[in-house]
Amino acid sequence: AYNRKSGGDYDGKVYSYLRFTDSERLLVVTNFDAQLSKVLKLKIPAEALAAMGIAEGGEVAVGQIFPEAATAKTYTTAQLAQGIDL
Repeated sequence: AYNRKSGGDYDGKVYSYLRFTDSERLLVVTNFDAQLSKVLKLKIPAEALAAMGIAEGGEVAVGQIFPEAATAKTYTTAQLAQGIDL
């Protein structure tokens, strides 16, 4: 709901959620549209980062997995709060 309110190409066929434990943090973003790929600006609220134990000013590695390739980038908490392009 947080990102749907932000607008953009985040429609009813795009789903994202966070899961975390003491030792692992996982962000899943899925596009269920078989016809169209999406370019999204995904925002992670400061409250969610704090709940995961990620301190303000910290860095987070974000990996993307596709059938063709896997990539990883590192973002600061400020960048995550402003939104990252996926």
